Amino acid sequence: MRRDLYCPLCGELQKQVNLEETENHFICDKCDAEIVVTELKNSKEEFGFRVVATKNVKQD
Repeated sequence: MRRDLYCPLCGELQKQVNLEETENHFICDKCDAEIVVTELKNSKEEFGFRVVATKNVKQD
């Protein structure tokens, strides 16, 4: 399932992220942080995740 997600570090919208395809992680297009999703809520209205690893974060 594809979802629109916001990067928890910089707030940039990441459109149509397919977590099943990427083994529950994505890389932010703006800050290059690698976000690993470890906790998912089973509700279509709520989506929660926790950042467990970041790397290559750009500084503005």
